[in-house]
Parts: sequence; C-alpha cells; structure tokens
Amino acid sequence: MKTRSPLIFTLFFSLICLNGFGQLANGLVGEYLFNGDLTDSSPSNITGMGNNLQLVNGHDGSPNSAYHFDGNLSYIDLGTSMRGILDEFTVSMYVRSVDSGGSMPLGDKAVYQFNPGFKIGISSQYNTNPTGHVFLAIYRSLNTGTMIAGDQPPTVVDGLWHCVVVVKEKWKARIYVDGILADSTHFLFNPSLVSPEPWLIGMTDTVVGSGDYFYKGDLDNYRIWNRPLTQVEVDSLCACPSTAILGSNQREQCRAEGSVVIKSSLMNGSSYQWSPTGATSDSIVVPYPDSGWFVLNVVTTDGCSVVDSTFVRWIEPPSLALPSSFVGCASSGTPITINAGIQADSYQWSTGGTSATENVSYPDSGWVTLEATSDGCTSRDSTFIRWTSNPPTPDLGADRLVCSGDYVYLRVDNTSGTITWSNGSSGSSLLVNSFGTYWVSVSNDCGMGTDTIHIAEDSTCIFQNEEDLAPFFIPSSFSPNADRINDAFHIVPNKAFDQFAFQIFDRWGNLIFESSDPNFKWYGNMPSGEPAIQGAYAFVVHYKVSGSAEAEIQRGWLTLLR
Repeated sequence: MKTRSPLIFTLFFSLICLNGFGQLANGLVGEYLFNGDLTDSSPSNITGMGNNLQLVNGHDGSPNSAYHFDGNLSYIDLGTSMRGILDEFTVSMYVRSVDSGGSMPLGDKAVYQFNPGFKIGISSQYNTNPTGHVFLAIYRSLNTGTMIAGDQPPTVVDGLWHCVVVVKEKWKARIYVDGILADSTHFLFNPSLVSPEPWLIGMTDTVVGSGDYFYKGDLDNYRIWNRPLTQVEVDSLCACPSTAILGSNQREQCRAEGSVVIKSSLMNGSSYQWSPTGATSDSIVVPYPDSGWFVLNVVTTDGCSVVDSTFVRWIEPPSLALPSSFVGCASSGTPITINAGIQADSYQWSTGGTSATENVSYPDSGWVTLEATSDGCTSRDSTFIRWTSNPPTPDLGADRLVCSGDYVYLRVDNTSGTITWSNGSSGSSLLVNSFGTYWVSVSNDCGMGTDTIHIAEDSTCIFQNEEDLAPFFIPSSFSPNADRINDAFHIVPNKAFDQFAFQIFDRWGNLIFESSDPNFKWYGNMPSGEPAIQGAYAFVVHYKVSGSAEAEIQRGWLTLLR
C-alpha cells in the first residue's frame, strides 16, 4: 500500500495560482492531460500526433482522460523541439501496465547509441535490474552511454496506476515511483542532451515494427519541464488525494426527508469500505433514524488509501399544530388572530404574513396555511376561517352515563373566543373522572354561548372482583396545553408488577418515550425536548403481574390533543 502524504498535497495545493498549476508552471514546457486529445496546455503549445491509441479512464477515474497503448504500433509523436532542454529536465506521468515483455519506452529522444539523447522506459531485464522497473538511459555518442534504473522495488508492472517522475540534473538522476525515491545515480559526465530526433512516447526510434520496442499499457498526465524538480515538487505531483472526499464533516437532514445520501467524490476507487454499515459501494443511503459517524475507507486505482468520515444528525421539524378552524364575529370589525404557537426561525403564511401571528379580517375566509421553518426543516399546517353574526355555540354533546372510575373527555371545536369551563380552566378540552354537571362558555365580540352536560353513574355496570380487574387503565387521550388539566399521559395501575415497560411510538414507528415505572408520566415531548405534534401515537406495554406465570403484551393507540 502506498504511503503518499495527503498533508503535503494539501499544503502544496495552497500554492496554486491563476494558471491552475502554481509554481510548478515554472519551466513547464509540455503538458499532455489526454482529456480526449493530444493538446499541449503548456506555453510550448506543441500538439502531439498519435497512432493506434484508445481513450480509457484516467488515473483519477475520469472518463476518456488517458490513452491505452496496445504494444503494436501505438505511439505519440511530440515533435523534434527540445523545448529549451539542454542537460537537465523532468518528466512525470501516470503509468499502468501488466506487461514488461520488452524494454517499453515511455519517452525516447535519441537513436539508440548513435547520437546524444535519452530514453525513459520500463525494463524487462537490464543487467541485474528486475522486471518492471523504470530506467533512464543517457547517450553521448556511439557505444558510450550510461543507463540507470531503479534496482529496488516497487515495480510498476502490476495493473495499478503509478506516479512516475524522472529527474535529470547536471551530474545526477533521480527516479521516483509513487513519491518514493527508487534510484539516485551520479554521473561521471554531463553531456548535452540536445537531439534532432522526435520525442516519442510508446515507441523507440531504433526498430519500427518490433513488438519489443513498443509500450503496452496506459498513460495519463504526461508533463515535461526543462529544469529538475525539487523533492517537494515531486511530492506534490505524487501525493494522494485530500482526505476530504465526503464533503462536509457533518450532515444535518430533516427527518421528513426520510434518508440522506453520502457519496465519495473520488472516481478512481478500486475498493470502498463503509463503517459501520459494511457497504462496499462509493455511496450509501442512511435512513432515518440512523445517525452518528459514518466512515469511508477508499483504496484508489493508483494505490492510495484515503479515509474520511461524516456525522449524520436528524433535525425534527417544528411541532406545528394549528386549531382546525376559527369562527369570527362579522359585525364586530375585530380580526381573527391566528398564533403559530411555536418558536421557529421563519414563518410564511399563505396570506403573506411572516411573523408568528397572523390577523385575518372580515370578509376574508377559507383555508389559511402556515409554513414554519427551523434549522432548515419546514412544517406545514392549515386552519379554516369563517365568519358569523351569531354568538358562539359550543356543543358538549348529549348527557352521558358512565361506569364508576371511567374518564370522559370533553372538547370544544370550531370556536374563536374566550373559553371558560365550570372548573375555571380555559383550554379547548377537559378530562373529567367524577360524576356531576359540567358547563363551558365561549365568548367573543358577537356575544357568549354556553352548553352543559350531565355525567351520571350507569347503574348497569358490573364490577369485577379485585383479582379479575384489568392490571391497569389506559386513557385514550390527553392534552398537554399547560392548563394543569390532563397535561400528562399516565396509566392507572390496579396491580403490582414484577416486570413493566411502557413504550410510545410516533406515526413513523420511532420510539419517542419509554419507562419501566408503572407510575410514569409523559408530558407530550419528543426525546429532543420539543413538544410532540397533535395526533395519534402507538403504545406497547410489556408487563408481568406479580404472582403471574407469564409475561404479557398489550398494544393500542393514544391521542395527543393541543
């Protein structure tokens, strides 16, 4: 595994200037990125001529950004210009090959052993040098030349992309593979490298037609400098990608979206490993309510190992719950005031308002919608506005007969005004558990309306012995509106328990409350502390009555009213 430093890459990246290549642009006399053609983007502007080449994916995974040489008359001719090179130069490239059957040329500007020049290639076997190592040959004149090669690992003939940099100084040569110095050789002479021969990539100028003299493999990002690059500059060329491959290190997603996609920005991954999911693709979908850190380890096609992570946090939408309707007095001239009832970052009413409250004046009527947004999450709710010239007409329904110990839920709907119950409370609902007469009055500018209900004992009720009683009583609804009346949901236990667990779930199946205490109280809040929205919630209770042989489960629904 390569150990190229992403830190060096990051530091050097900060040097990038307007020309897009930073100080590396100094002395750059050939730049062939192979993005679909052989254009030279350096100041030399010498377009290459190719033969029998095929576009393939580049070392970074970009499509059609590298060339494949098939080892049979595949080559690029960069012309005869020396580009200002006398006796020093640097050539860098990305190489991928699985064949070293011959002395494969990666840069040839000489007629072998017959005139000054040089050759860069991959050796099949030269003296004691093992197969697949990069070499540089320097020629002075007939039969007087020096050849150097990296005689230590790594090899570049393994089917992976490798960053190769060959640096020729006056009396020295350095060869790097993936940022590692593979060879450093001092010369006894420093000949001129000026040659009238063409600069060939993939073919040597010795014998045309022999397979031993053609390169077989892929090349990408071929660059030429008329100066030797420094160690830092070489490191920047061969650095692994930055570790920031997942974008932001934190993803905040609205719960209503249901899921979030996390995708690697690297296109040249040969393997992907996500933790803790175990996925092996370049992206994952994280569903609600999964959250926390997600880590990706990528091994690229050129052997780099890159690790990045991001934290997923789900945001609850505002718990918006408007009354179902408002009734205003048409003759009073007083507008109906609708209050969002929650704190939010922004409000948008369908009537144009942008504050927490909205006034609707006669004769405007119909549906009014509010969108409340907090932390990028939006909730929407609507209420119906109508006008009347009559006083409010609250309706508590017919008188009721109930069994002793039962609860009765009373509610006033479709009202707009001041509510007063017989016990002094002022909410829209009242939960009672004793016999008697209860009344409610609602007043607004059109007057006041009152209704009364009588709740008496049903003499036909049959009561069980204590041992036959249900283990607990579970009310069907509650109203946590801070009026001190029925503000908490709780059960009424009739027996002792060896085991007890009560769980409440929202409509998406998410656990929002649990307790092992039979005397628990839930005040209608989410785990985050925000008020839960009005609606139905499922519950599951696991219990084992003391003295009983078996544990039991009971399921049902409860209604939260605001």
